[in-house]
Amino acid sequence: MSTPSQQTTDLNKPASKARDLSINLRISQNQRDLIDRAATLQGKSRSEFMLDSAYQKAQDVLLDRCLFDVDKQRFQQFLDRLDAPVMPNENLRQLLTANAPWD
Repeated sequence: MSTPSQQTTDLNKPASKARDLSINLRISQNQRDLIDRAATLQGKSRSEFMLDSAYQKAQDVLLDRCLFDVDKQRFQQFLDRLDAPVMPNENLRQLLTANAPWD
């Protein structure tokens, strides 16, 4: 049996093949008709289409926040900037010493 962290490490496949949970949605007739047309074009049921679409969108959102695909040269430039000494920056100093609007 895998742990929850192991279940979420591969974004290319669902964590579990068992489908024992449900999600209920309320949508308009126009939305349902559009989804049904798209599902039919892909040879899928409405549920299959919606699950695949939602799963792909979730992957995209998560990967947009954690994966940066760059070549070796750009990655090295990134590392060099992280390792470089901090340069004096008056705007940053003001930002970090200013009171937060809610304080």
